[in-house]
Amino acid sequence: ARGLLVWMRHRTAAGSALRRAAAAGVLAAALAPLVLAAAGEAGAATGPDEPVRRLIAWMPFDHGRAETLAARGTPVFVDVTADWCFTCKVNERWVLETPEVAAAFREHGVVPMKADWTNKDAAIADFLAGHGRYGIPFYLLYRPGREPHLFGELITTAELVEKVRETAAAPRVAASR
Repeated sequence: ARGLLVWMRHRTAAGSALRRAAAAGVLAAALAPLVLAAAGEAGAATGPDEPVRRLIAWMPFDHGRAETLAARGTPVFVDVTADWCFTCKVNERWVLETPEVAAAFREHGVVPMKADWTNKDAAIADFLAGHGRYGIPFYLLYRPGREPHLFGELITTAELVEKVRETAAAPRVAASR
């Protein structure tokens, strides 16, 4: 696969979308063994068959409830994930289920919701499309009184904690319903 990507990169026009995609694929193929090794080391710390330690009490995703909570002044973090999504699992282990993120959610009253797209749920697909996204992972922070913040596919603990703090520091404008 890596050879095909390298060949595609060299056979396409400079600056083309296909060439950029091939270059990204080459980079991903080169980094995959490193990520897998790091994930293996993390798994060794908890045991190879042990799941990620759950520090956050995730609620099932409910689009209407998320928007209602945000309208009433409560920040809501949405994690759209799937069992087959490698990047989702890496982010879950290294970013989401960390003491720093769990503490930030508790401290600032963030309601965490998890949307499981393992079996391609139509409501979740519509939610993604409504935000101009068609793949996962997808992370969104509903910020009361402001537009939701959309995160990239690769998130960091520092970025997530900072956005939660920034959201909590902003004046909350609760709509009456």
